[in-house]
Amino acid sequence: LFEMWIILLPLVILIAGSDVDAADQCPPGWVAYGAVCYNIVWENPASKGDRAKDCRFDFNQPTAKIASIKNQHELDFINNNVAKNNIFWIDGNDSAQEGNWRFDDGNKMHFLSWHGGEPNNWRNEDCLVVWNKKFVDMDCANRFRRPIGAICEIQQYLG
Repeated sequence: LFEMWIILLPLVILIAGSDVDAADQCPPGWVAYGAVCYNIVWENPASKGDRAKDCRFDFNQPTAKIASIKNQHELDFINNNVAKNNIFWIDGNDSAQEGNWRFDDGNKMHFLSWHGGEPNNWRNEDCLVVWNKKFVDMDCANRFRRPIGAICEIQQYLG
């Protein structure tokens, strides 16, 4: 029996030590939800509207990208814990075909939580923002120069 404990003890320690709080698996300032870490970045005029570039460079996270919101729970979490009532860009556009909303990687969006009267494509609005906790289509170039953040995401550390 003693020999069995000698063999199993390192495995027990490894398993017990792997129970790390999800927040500890995100960089400082990022917020964990599921296997993803989120943060908000404010637009950098030098990036000329490349919000994914803002995510990568402002946080020095080469794998960061604009957040792809896939369900109501994720949207609620971001609204309540990251965005905190700010207006912010998220992944998604209908630039290729009006009304056919897709993520930047080309996959079809199945979750669309529209604000009343949206999408309206006013002045050729093809990108997505969340305003007042719902989706609104907006001009991708942000010609109105509203101060808009972008929600960024990275995968949690696997370490």
